[in-house]
Amino acid sequence: MNSNSSTNNDQAMFAHLVSMLATAALQHMGSFSLEEGKEPEVNLEAAQLMIDMLDMLARRTQNNLTPEEGKLLTDSVSTLKLAYVNASKKQTTKKQPDSSAGKPAEESAEKTSETTEQPEDKPNDDDTEDKRKFHKSYG
Repeated sequence: MNSNSSTNNDQAMFAHLVSMLATAALQHMGSFSLEEGKEPEVNLEAAQLMIDMLDMLARRTQNNLTPEEGKLLTDSVSTLKLAYVNASKKQTTKKQPDSSAGKPAEESAEKTSETTEQPEDKPNDDDTEDKRKFHKSYG
């Protein structure tokens, strides 16, 4: 295999890697579902992880890519960050109407504070070190 063929193969694999991570991020943002007729699932934490991986790849390969590869990576990350902001806004608006459905604000607030309080010595499963380590906001 000559070096030109190897370079072309590397460029194709790099583009494929970026495409795979970008597609996974879009899927996690609910842009599409893998199962026909099924509502897309939204997992913004997983989408954020895919975007962070692409961001890391951009930092680690800086000044080591062809102009086309650099543009592909930069454009992908920018587009995904914008899509992430839109997806998180959409998730926020979906959650708001259900929170106080027809109840007075005080009663709803009391219910929320009663159900979310936990003893200080026993952390909530959602607040584990692993999940906090990857938390990042693009909005």
